[in-house]
Amino acid sequence: MATFPAALLEPLPIALNDIEFIATNLTELPEDLDRRWQTMEVVYVEHSLITVFPPVLLRLRSFQISLTGNQITSLPFGRAGEAEQLPFMLILSGNPITELPDSIASTLWMGLLFLERTRVTHPLPTWVTNGSAVTDGVYLWGTPFCAANDGSASRSVTMLDCDAPSVFAFGGYPLGFVDRNRADP
Repeated sequence: MATFPAALLEPLPIALNDIEFIATNLTELPEDLDRRWQTMEVVYVEHSLITVFPPVLLRLRSFQISLTGNQITSLPFGRAGEAEQLPFMLILSGNPITELPDSIASTLWMGLLFLERTRVTHPLPTWVTNGSAVTDGVYLWGTPFCAANDGSASRSVTMLDCDAPSVFAFGGYPLGFVDRNRADP
């Protein structure tokens, strides 16, 4: 799938609150999805070709967003006006992200941030470590940050987990399980 499915730009069933695009050729999402869709609780666009974090996802007011396994290198919510609300869970594992925004608006927060298998290094910005913008934990397994292991994780107010891969280290959608159990054509 290289283009966004036209049928999903039409009004969706009101009860639909979870949508996943897995292993696609999508490089971007329509900028007006927030006007076309009601609030989506869960949105996954995993193992695709997205190179720029789609700001429209932040306007959907989702509980959980996963962009695991794309080609995203930076995050937009450090720029003024890019986000009014962040999801409770933001899963960015497996992207070539090297650094996080130096700051974000003081009104923004999320519960869990998954940056496993990214290229994030030292130092992490204070909004990540002081408990104000990330309240419950940051998962960093498989990053240069964890490889350096200089003890800064133990000084953080926010839990920074380098110890083992989380359940979201390779994506929220169980692609490996599905592939193994899919019947041969």
